[in-house]
Amino acid sequence: MITTYKYNSNGDIIEQSTRDTKRGPEDKEECGYPPCRTVYVYEYDAKGNWTKQTEFSCIPNKSGKYECQKVEGETNRTITYYRTETK
Repeated sequence: MITTYKYNSNGDIIEQSTRDTKRGPEDKEECGYPPCRTVYVYEYDAKGNWTKQTEFSCIPNKSGKYECQKVEGETNRTITYYRTETK
Protein backbone atom coordinates (compact mmCIF):
# COMPACT_ATOMS: atom_id res chain seq x y z
CA MET A 1 0.00 0.00 0.00
CA ILE A 2 1.38 3.41 -0.98
CA THR A 3 -0.06 6.67 0.39
CA THR A 4 0.96 10.09 -0.93
CA TYR A 5 -0.06 13.55 0.24
CA LYS A 6 -0.39 16.97 -1.40
CA TYR A 7 -0.30 20.18 0.62
CA ASN A 8 -1.43 23.74 -0.02
CA SER A 9 0.67 26.86 0.62
CA ASN A 10 -0.57 26.93 4.25
CA GLY A 11 0.81 23.43 4.86
CA ASP A 12 -2.64 21.85 5.06
CA ILE A 13 -3.26 18.46 3.45
CA ILE A 14 -5.43 18.96 0.36
CA GLU A 15 -5.23 15.45 -1.11
CA GLN A 16 -4.39 11.97 0.07
CA SER A 17 -3.98 9.20 -2.52
CA THR A 18 -3.84 5.53 -1.57
CA ARG A 19 -2.91 2.78 -3.97
CA ASP A 20 -2.73 -0.93 -3.33
CA THR A 21 0.47 -1.97 -5.10
CA LYS A 22 -0.84 -5.52 -5.46
CA ARG A 23 -3.62 -4.39 -7.80
CA GLY A 24 -3.30 -3.49 -11.45
CA PRO A 25 -5.19 -1.51 -14.14
CA GLU A 26 -7.80 -4.27 -14.39
CA ASP A 27 -8.89 -3.50 -10.80
CA LYS A 28 -10.32 -0.04 -11.56
CA GLU A 29 -13.21 -0.39 -9.11
CA GLU A 30 -10.74 -0.96 -6.27
CA CYS A 31 -7.96 1.26 -4.87
CA GLY A 32 -5.44 -0.15 -7.28
CA TYR A 33 -4.90 1.85 -10.42
CA PRO A 34 -5.79 4.67 -10.50
CA PRO A 35 -5.55 5.21 -6.74
CA CYS A 36 -8.38 6.20 -4.39
CA ARG A 37 -8.26 9.82 -3.27
CA THR A 38 -9.44 11.86 -0.33
CA VAL A 39 -9.71 15.59 -1.05
CA TYR A 40 -9.88 18.23 1.68
CA VAL A 41 -11.42 21.70 1.23
CA TYR A 42 -10.84 24.44 3.80
CA GLU A 43 -12.40 27.70 4.92
CA TYR A 44 -10.05 30.17 6.59
CA ASP A 45 -10.42 33.04 9.04
CA ALA A 46 -8.92 36.51 8.62
CA LYS A 47 -5.66 35.33 10.22
CA GLY A 48 -5.21 32.51 7.70
CA ASN A 49 -6.07 29.62 10.04
CA TRP A 50 -8.57 27.06 8.83
CA THR A 51 -11.87 27.03 10.67
CA LYS A 52 -13.71 24.42 8.60
CA GLN A 53 -12.44 21.30 6.85
CA THR A 54 -14.68 19.36 4.47
CA GLU A 55 -13.62 15.90 3.31
CA PHE A 56 -14.50 14.28 -0.02
CA SER A 57 -13.93 10.62 -0.89
CA CYS A 58 -13.05 10.15 -4.56
CA ILE A 59 -13.13 6.74 -6.19
CA PRO A 60 -12.33 5.98 -9.83
CA ASN A 61 -15.27 4.75 -11.88
CA LYS A 62 -14.98 2.11 -14.60
CA SER A 63 -13.75 4.70 -17.13
CA GLY A 64 -10.99 5.84 -14.75
CA LYS A 65 -12.53 9.24 -13.95
CA TYR A 66 -12.98 10.18 -10.32
CA GLU A 67 -16.36 10.53 -8.66
CA CYS A 68 -16.23 12.47 -5.40
CA GLN A 69 -18.76 12.43 -2.61
CA LYS A 70 -18.77 14.48 0.55
CA VAL A 71 -17.96 12.39 3.60
CA GLU A 72 -20.43 12.66 6.46
CA GLY A 73 -19.39 15.29 8.96
CA GLU A 74 -17.07 18.22 8.78
CA THR A 75 -14.37 19.38 11.12
CA ASN A 76 -14.93 22.84 12.58
CA ARG A 77 -12.46 24.75 14.72
CA THR A 78 -13.01 27.78 16.87
CA ILE A 79 -9.86 29.77 17.42
CA THR A 80 -9.76 32.48 20.05
CA TYR A 81 -7.18 35.21 19.60
CA TYR A 82 -5.99 37.19 22.60
CA ARG A 83 -4.54 40.61 22.25
CA THR A 84 -1.30 41.11 24.13
CA GLU A 85 -0.62 44.55 25.41
CA THR A 86 2.88 45.88 25.79
CA LYS A 87 3.70 48.68 28.17
